[in-house]
Amino acid sequence: MNNEQLLQAISDMLDEKLDQKLDEKLDQKLDEKLQPVFMRLDVLEARQNHMAQKLNDFQLEVRYSIRDINKNIHKLQDEMETVITVLKMNQLIPQ
Repeated sequence: MNNEQLLQAISDMLDEKLDQKLDEKLDQKLDEKLQPVFMRLDVLEARQNHMAQKLNDFQLEVRYSIRDINKNIHKLQDEMETVITVLKMNQLIPQ
């Protein structure tokens, strides 16, 4: 191996080592800069999960309310039919 090839090999090794160090430093700096973003994202995810749970609870309450309202309407209809039948039997309303 001549001197030129030896110098080229050393230069390539140094370039590779320098690239590795630069990549590590850039990754470290990028992680430092993004850390507040990641923390904020975690907070937003927690809030979103909380709101999703509240929405699910609300939807369940609405379903129960609708079911109860439908039961009450049916009961009122039955009671009205009973009242109408009793009134007709006593001839208080026309048949």
